[in-house]
Amino acid sequence: MSKNKVTVALVEDTPSVRDNLAEMLRDSEDFAVLGIYGSGRSAIKGFKESPPNVAIIDLGLPDISGIEVIRHAASMTPKIECVAYTVFDDEVSLFLALKAGAVGYLLKEASGKQILDAVRETIRGGALISPTLARRLLKEFNETNAEPLPELTPREREVLEHLVQGANYLNVAARLGIGAETVRTHIKSIYRKLHVSNRADVVRTALERKLVKPQ
Repeated sequence: MSKNKVTVALVEDTPSVRDNLAEMLRDSEDFAVLGIYGSGRSAIKGFKESPPNVAIIDLGLPDISGIEVIRHAASMTPKIECVAYTVFDDEVSLFLALKAGAVGYLLKEASGKQILDAVRETIRGGALISPTLARRLLKEFNETNAEPLPELTPREREVLEHLVQGANYLNVAARLGIGAETVRTHIKSIYRKLHVSNRADVVRTALERKLVKPQ
């Protein structure tokens, strides 16, 4: 293996997809495939034994979430640059991946050139997001900025922070020392003020509009 090559690991549970990715990377002069993993836990174990420069990680793994794999990889020393590679084209998945430490986010419709460019961009210190998703985010960002920020109470902001962290009603109640019905009342108020009707939209809106502190 050439010392000048960028080492890449693949975390993907569909054999045909990971085989195609591996072949494409091997055909490129500047990359070397260091590891291929079909599950999240095997990837984390492999990263500890042979850390790659870059990891391309599917978010929909069979055992643990790709988000969790990204979080582990991004916290390692030396840090592994992570590119999410997924069918999930929603803003919540994007924000959660970036929050976990991903520096790139590609949909599985991406071309071979886009994938290779994304890996090269991470090594240069940049970040690459699938063009279709980036355009939609930019449109929504511009529309969101035209609206005034909602006025949440301090308690509502606390509840919102816990929701974004993945807590359910009972978790929030226990953490804040309040009743579950009180939590439900706060959540109804949050939904009304943010003009949303489900948890996914709450998380997306909270992250987009910076209504919660980053963890």
